[in-house]
Amino acid sequence: MPSATPSAKGSALVTGGAGGIGTEIARRLVADGFRVVITDVDREAGARVRDELQVEFIPGDSTSEADMRRAMDSAGPVEVLVNNVGIREVAAAVSYMANEDAVGITGTFLDVSGGFE
Repeated sequence: MPSATPSAKGSALVTGGAGGIGTEIARRLVADGFRVVITDVDREAGARVRDELQVEFIPGDSTSEADMRRAMDSAGPVEVLVNNVGIREVAAAVSYMANEDAVGITGTFLDVSGGFE
């Protein structure tokens, strides 16, 4: 089970941390001594990364203010915020662009604004 104990370096929050680059960023932050919290919409992959890296996993959608607030509250004071979230699957052009805007713009705004309250 992941440790809720604060580390000497503080907490790091990685959105989209359940796969690819996000997982590798989380791995590096753990190795560097941070307490790491990851978020992702993929619950199965998030649980796998949580168990593998011994990090905290908060399931959530980066376009949801409530989900991002829950992640920020769980992470506590955040020393490192990695806005890594993105879309993994190819969709129709119009649908893709609308989703990409929501994830890329709204998600980043919610992540960053939650960290400065």
